[in-house]
Amino acid sequence: MLIERETELSLLAAALRRAQRGIGSLVVIGGPMGIGRSALASAVATSAESLGLRPLRAGAAAAEQDFAFGVARQLLEPALATAWQTRYERWGAGPQEAGTTVFDAWTSLPTGSRSAGEGEASFKELHALTAQLAAERPLVLVVDDLQWADDPSLEWLGYLARRLRRVPAVLVLTVREGDTACARASVGALLSAASHDLLPSALSPGGVAAVVRKRLGGSVDERFAAACHEVSGGNPLFLASLLDGIDVSGMPPTGDQVRRLRALELPMLRRRVAACLRHLPDPVREVAKAVALLDEQALPAQVGRLAGTDEVGCSRALGSLHRMGLLTDRIRPRLTHKAVRDAVEECVALEERETLHQRAAGILNEAGQPAETVAGQLLAVTAPLPGWATEVLRQAADAAIRRGASATATRYLQRAVQDSPPDSEERGRLLVGVAMAERSSDLVASARHLTQAVPLLSSVTERASALVGLTPAMFATTVLGAGRHSMVGLLRETAGDLSAVGDAAAADPDGSLGLRLEALLRYGGSGTPLALAAAVERLAALGPQPSVDTPAQRALLGSLLHAAMLTVSRPAAEVGALAGLVLEHEPAVPAHVHSMLPLVVTTLIAADSVDIVAPWLEIALEHARRREATAEQAMIHAERALVQLALGRVNGAAESVRQSVATTDAGGRPSTLSVIALASVALEARDASLLRHLPQQTRCGDEASGAAIALSVVRALRTNLGGNPSSALKQFLDCGARLERIGWRNPVLFPWRPWAATLHRRLGQWKEAGQLAEEEYALAIRWGAPVGVGRALRLRGLLTEGNSGAALLHESAEVLEGSGNRLELAKSLVLLGDRLLRVGAPGADALLLRGHRLATECEARWLVERSAARLDTPAARAAASSRTGLTPAERRVVDLVTSGRTNLEIAEELGVTRRAVEKHLTNSYRKLGISSRASLPVALQNTERPPASALWGFRAC
Repeated sequence: MLIERETELSLLAAALRRAQRGIGSLVVIGGPMGIGRSALASAVATSAESLGLRPLRAGAAAAEQDFAFGVARQLLEPALATAWQTRYERWGAGPQEAGTTVFDAWTSLPTGSRSAGEGEASFKELHALTAQLAAERPLVLVVDDLQWADDPSLEWLGYLARRLRRVPAVLVLTVREGDTACARASVGALLSAASHDLLPSALSPGGVAAVVRKRLGGSVDERFAAACHEVSGGNPLFLASLLDGIDVSGMPPTGDQVRRLRALELPMLRRRVAACLRHLPDPVREVAKAVALLDEQALPAQVGRLAGTDEVGCSRALGSLHRMGLLTDRIRPRLTHKAVRDAVEECVALEERETLHQRAAGILNEAGQPAETVAGQLLAVTAPLPGWATEVLRQAADAAIRRGASATATRYLQRAVQDSPPDSEERGRLLVGVAMAERSSDLVASARHLTQAVPLLSSVTERASALVGLTPAMFATTVLGAGRHSMVGLLRETAGDLSAVGDAAAADPDGSLGLRLEALLRYGGSGTPLALAAAVERLAALGPQPSVDTPAQRALLGSLLHAAMLTVSRPAAEVGALAGLVLEHEPAVPAHVHSMLPLVVTTLIAADSVDIVAPWLEIALEHARRREATAEQAMIHAERALVQLALGRVNGAAESVRQSVATTDAGGRPSTLSVIALASVALEARDASLLRHLPQQTRCGDEASGAAIALSVVRALRTNLGGNPSSALKQFLDCGARLERIGWRNPVLFPWRPWAATLHRRLGQWKEAGQLAEEEYALAIRWGAPVGVGRALRLRGLLTEGNSGAALLHESAEVLEGSGNRLELAKSLVLLGDRLLRVGAPGADALLLRGHRLATECEARWLVERSAARLDTPAARAAASSRTGLTPAERRVVDLVTSGRTNLEIAEELGVTRRAVEKHLTNSYRKLGISSRASLPVALQNTERPPASALWGFRAC
């Protein structure tokens, strides 16, 4: 690569011109590995031939250093082999005497018997031969990697260099800086005799961009080119390796590939570096290993200790590696590239690696490095660790948890557990730590480790402190084959032991452990009607104004309010007010997802009282982002999705649930809350694309699981989509029966009756549909949340014909005016407007238009389409198309195109001409700024969702 090498090429061209005038010179091209020395040497040889000079080339190799005159032979023998007899005679020697006899005579002498006189005579003969060659035609003698040349060749080159000015020849030598072979006196003498020292520099960002564009062709994103410069450091060899890797991977040169580019494997570079390392002296190689193992913590003193060398030796080795281009800095040594690190690590034998990591951990610990720095080395050791290592790993886990890296904390503690004695209290304490760290990534493992740890702890206080780390989500996991019951039993036993302690004040001074255990027990029993009834009685015993001064009191109150919400045994206004009071006293932090607070959020959603929740969750999410707590972010996004849904903001809910899915993909399995949010948003948004993220089944210990119930509803909907409404109805009724068995009756959280009633109606079973509607209304009135009452009234109105039905729909809209859920109000307005329109009653257009506007604000496309189809005024039609820019007819054609239909199929399905379809498509392309049907999915991605009417097959009110 000769980009940005104009200065070097100019100096080399000047040396060639001097040789043409009979003036010889010595040019040395130095620099680190891969900087482009050989490319410049090749360029000068090519230029020499074009100018009429004779190029003679040789490449030294470390493996050939014992081959006497090996480099000299490479330079001269090709010229001798191709010369005619007359030329040999003109040079003053026969074919067996012109240089060849010099090589053979010198090589045949034992090393110790070569006298200075014999060497001088040989060099004179070689010099005479070189001069004769140059006299016929000026020479360019290029020697690559001079540092590895054999001694006789080096001595001859030195002899020639001292007399070169009177010979029409240019001697070009390339030498790799930092290689210890450069320390030989004969190499040093040649380097010091140079007329010019060329030191090519790394390519600039612009130079790298030019190389990348030349190699990849076409348009290269500026960020991609900048990343290529960052990864390669401007080193031409590193850059060439990177471009090879890009070719192999098929990576497009776009800005969104930058992260992938930085992680690209570069096997060619790794092999080149590995070959270089094999020829380095042991001390330099050991220092390179130490730098690789210590990584970001590498300091010269620690590197020297790990490499087993003194300060001077370490400094020299670091200097060599730096000059070779393998280190970024000598003061804070870092390897220049991941491929360099990989090459160094290949030099470390497996049995040696573990010893080095353990030694590195000890050195870093003695140097007072942070616990996580030391722990990183300990994780690579499988042999038993020294006694001090357990405490270091524990401290490292604490630090990792504080910065939100729970998965890293888990690895630290799991390593400590490996060396702990079986059945020891120390093992129990470590397992508790593991379980707390795993709450963010693996609830199943977390619950399992807690149940393993608690029996190992002798102190009831320690056992209770461990168990209060359980979270509501853990009760939906399978633990030791016994599910929720094993945890409830453990909680009950520990709570009993705690209350039976003689000195209760010493065991639980402020009573917080007892309250937290009770909160968990109350929630753990929420799968049975008796336990729920007991929880409601306990709530009543707390009085009308329960204390919320301590976190433990708030945890218990949150659990009890959740039970009251599930059973609709207390009014929504009362339950919502108390739940809001709990939330007001709690800090908005990411860790709330591991407490009882998600139950409080769910309770407020069911109570149609989410004004306080939305800003509280925004603060918690911002903290989670700053800490890069991915698992917590996923759960908070799921909470936000449910809150957005409760406000009727469909697109906001869908966006939050997609963020929850994306964050979960980075951090682990979806939580129970994420599954519920996914299912709920998919149903309300009529968005089948969200359903593919749902698991086929949950890891549930029993049927008292919100996730399991949500999946049951989804399965019923899928059955209906498959064209089997009878089976779908049976599944909805089974789901309802399960809810009744466990006592979960809240009509806002579990609106299964409207879906089942709609299917009854579709199958002509009006009586059964009406019965379900009356049950739903009775529960909604008992609970009292406006959204629940409004939904129930709408269902009754849908099933009632005539003026009575219209009156019920009107009442539904009036009730929903007091709800925060504007989408539910829009549904009732559209249904009422549709009903009045069909009988020609006045005011229908106004209702439809207001419902349409609300649906548009909520971004509920399916309802926007339906209301627009019923509107009959120009203003209404203009409003109907304002969100997407497409008319309903255009929108329908586009939906069918994106589903894979041909124009002919669309025309047949819609009962229009093919020309009409083509016209709608042309208008759609113009409005969306595209030119073909292939661009439709991308153009619609940010503002549109899959079509609703054909997808869901039926609607629930």
